[in-house]
Parts: sequence; structure tokens; C-alpha cells
Amino acid sequence: MERKLRKYRDNLYLGGIGVIIFGIWSVLKAVLSCTLDTRANEGLFRELGQQILESPDPWLTEKQLFLLCYITIGVVVLLDLLLRLYLGSAAMKAGKGGEISYRFILVSAILTVIFAISAFTTLKNIMDFSNPILDLPDKLSIIVADGISFFVSLDMVISACLVKWYDRKLSQPL
Repeated sequence: MERKLRKYRDNLYLGGIGVIIFGIWSVLKAVLSCTLDTRANEGLFRELGQQILESPDPWLTEKQLFLLCYITIGVVVLLDLLLRLYLGSAAMKAGKGGEISYRFILVSAILTVIFAISAFTTLKNIMDFSNPILDLPDKLSIIVADGISFFVSLDMVISACLVKWYDRKLSQPL
């Protein structure tokens, strides 16, 4: 039983590293897509700003709309990175023998569901050939990264639950 506990603690530690690495990857992906992928940005801004810019009395100029979109994307990416850094470092600490809180398990489970939704949405977008915003290699790389993020996060949640269960079993008197 102690061997299984050690195995799941190692999985938890590695899952924490994986969550942090994919957090950094998501920041890089967002920065690169905002700066390099002008075709995708044009489509995004056209969809978001069409009603605002075509209204008789637009309350935003096109530059203000672009700036607002970039600020919003930046805030969301920063919050995502902070959440992943928290979860990754908590998983690494728990993997080294630290305590696992129910809040950690809950937030990790929510993040896993978000990763699953993201991977499913990306997969659905790959099948939509009428939307040529991203090329097929770009879509495939995104689905692979989202899928791996999902499985790393899922393994981390399962390992955290099992570590908590084995800790409780081992601490009970015989």
C-alpha cells in the first residue's frame, strides 16, 4: 500500500509540473496568436465588433475595440496562468508529502472539466471546414496540446484523490 501511495505522489508531482508547463504554453500560444496570426485576429475582431462598429452611433472606435479585446485576452490568460501556477505548485508540494486540501481537488476537477470542454470545442472546430480561420496543422497542434492538458489534469485529480485515500488508510490504527 505504501508503494502505491508513493506512485500516486510521484504522479501528483509530475502532474503539477505538467500543469505549470501547459500554463506557460497557453501564455505563449495566446501571445503568438495575438501577434502573429493576423488572419485569425481579423476574423475574431470582425465577429466581435461588427455590431458595435456598424451601429449608427458607435461608442468604440476600431482601435479602442482592438485594445479592449487585447486587454481582455491578456487578463484571462494571466488569470489562467496564475490558476495553473497555484495548482501546479500545490500538486508538487503534495507530491513531496504535503497535505492535499479538498479545495485543491475541487479546483483541479473544475480545471479538468474546462480542459475537456476546450478540447471538445477545438475538435468540433477542426471538423468545421467552412471556418478557415486556422489551418489544419494549427488546429491539430491545439487539439493535441488541449488533449494532453486534459489528461495531465485528470491524472492529477485522480492521483490527488488516491493519495488522500491512501493517507487516510495508512494513518488508521490496525
